[in-house]
Amino acid sequence: MKKFMVVVLSVVMFAFAGIAAAAVNVGVLDMQKLLQNAPQVKAVQAQLKQQFSSQESKLKKLQTQLKADVQNYEKNSTVMTAAEKTALEKKIASEQQDFQKQQGDFRNQVIAAQNKAMQKIFVQVKKIVDGIASEHKLNLIVTKASVVYNDADMDITGQVLKAMK
Repeated sequence: MKKFMVVVLSVVMFAFAGIAAAAVNVGVLDMQKLLQNAPQVKAVQAQLKQQFSSQESKLKKLQTQLKADVQNYEKNSTVMTAAEKTALEKKIASEQQDFQKQQGDFRNQVIAAQNKAMQKIFVQVKKIVDGIASEHKLNLIVTKASVVYNDADMDITGQVLKAMK
């Protein structure tokens, strides 16, 4: 029984040694560079800016009005009657609450639209990366952010950007 275990253990060790010795071709993809330079990402950013510009300007108007009311309160609170002071405080509190709610809703809408648009781009990137991996017989592709060092020959970012144009 002991000899059998030694033989099995030896076979397993040699099998793993063979796997470890097999050549592994690795590619590295710089997602930050890809997202900064891909024309599709720039198009999405421009589209989102246009789509949400009117809401953004409304928020800026609300913010401007709120700041004006706060400045008015700070400037004139000493000469206001108690009723005027209370009314302005309530108005400021209401404006602030409304602004924060609208700002949060706006942020959530922008993030949702951005995620939806970027999902399409990520699907395209995945197809391109799969094609490059197949073409160059790469076993593994990792992101540059997860790599401490890589040889420049391993970087496929330029190929992916070229395929996206």
